[in-house]
Amino acid sequence: MSDPKPQPWTLLASRELLHRPPWLTLREDRVQLPTGTVLEAFYTLEYQDWACVVPILASGEVVMVEQWRHAIGRVSLEFPAGAVDDGETPEAAAQREMMEEVGVSARHLEPLARLATEPSRHTNWAHVYLAREASIVGDATPEASEDLVRRAFPASDLAGLVTRGKIVHGVHAAAALLAAGRLAS
Repeated sequence: MSDPKPQPWTLLASRELLHRPPWLTLREDRVQLPTGTVLEAFYTLEYQDWACVVPILASGEVVMVEQWRHAIGRVSLEFPAGAVDDGETPEAAAQREMMEEVGVSARHLEPLARLATEPSRHTNWAHVYLAREASIVGDATPEASEDLVRRAFPASDLAGLVTRGKIVHGVHAAAALLAAGRLAS
């Protein structure tokens, strides 16, 4: 007996409702489900892929940022992360974001995961990396839209930052847990 597999939806029509490069595109799709049901309006957000890096200093500290997140109305503790620019690899984006947001550099990044940020409605992927023996080499140079405060925590507390509710961003929580697991092995 074979396990049944979910079947893909059939795209019947699609129209772009909003296009704001490089931030997002909002699409309204008309789709037919394998059961025959037609959804007249299924909304999808197209975003660029982004990269997230967990930088661990030689001292054993993890470097993070606190920043205001308007949509949730609070400060969020996160790893350096940002969009993968056109023509840029996710690893290069992770290195760039680490330097821009926390002034940290690393010779090598270990891939931890490629995660769908919200697979029901978003088209993008988050590429998660671990940077061991990273070094603070300068000041952060954030973009004009970023107000960042650099923070450091013991890398041994990565899982605790998630379980105590200090990291609330889903992909960053996954990054913390993945890094904690990799560091423990």
